[in-house]
Amino acid sequence: MVMWMREFNQSGKGHIEFWGVDMRKPGVALANVSKFLDAADAEYSATAYNGLSAALFQLNPSQTVKDTGLRVAGEVLDHMRRNRDVYLTNRKTADIDWAIQNARLVLQAATFKWGSGDQGKVRDQAMADNVEWILEHSPGSPGTKIVVWAHNDHIAKEPDQLGGYLSVRHPSNYKTFGFAFHEGRYNANAGNGRSAWDASDSYPGSVEYVLHQSGIPRFILDLHAATGKPGA
Repeated sequence: MVMWMREFNQSGKGHIEFWGVDMRKPGVALANVSKFLDAADAEYSATAYNGLSAALFQLNPSQTVKDTGLRVAGEVLDHMRRNRDVYLTNRKTADIDWAIQNARLVLQAATFKWGSGDQGKVRDQAMADNVEWILEHSPGSPGTKIVVWAHNDHIAKEPDQLGGYLSVRHPSNYKTFGFAFHEGRYNANAGNGRSAWDASDSYPGSVEYVLHQSGIPRFILDLHAATGKPGA
């Protein structure tokens, strides 16, 4: 898919960008913020993430270390927001906003890992906020279109889900496409890294089983016209 996107961009027919919206692993975001601060705010950069780094790289950090890491992540983001106008004197607006967004990702990850709220809700709300940031900062905004690729659970129009937040913010523009299959394998992380797993075959009564009985190898089923009536 990424190779196809690259070829499309080179064709001159349009422009596509590839972004990530999940925030569970903040290592890259933290490095991006540190690199920016080293150049734009060197004195602050020297100690900016000290307390957070200790929490991130300990196998089982104490509650005190977790609380410190969460506090530090918030302080760095607040500092960068307060100093945005200062950074504008010698940094490009896009670079500043990108660095601040990365600091926001670090705080999202810390909140997900060590905050007191529901982890699933925190994660999905953060991903929805990140989608909004991408839309707002796209070179083609307003008018930019975006495809959000995530697990069916995440994109569903349910409360406290990524799709739920986006469907409220974009009630007429957010469309969902769920994936289902009868049998096969899938890639997933299971503690020891990513690997392929055998999926359980579909069974009588399941949506996947009924679709498989059609004999069509692959297709899209539009449910917008469904009546919801039994037997329809």
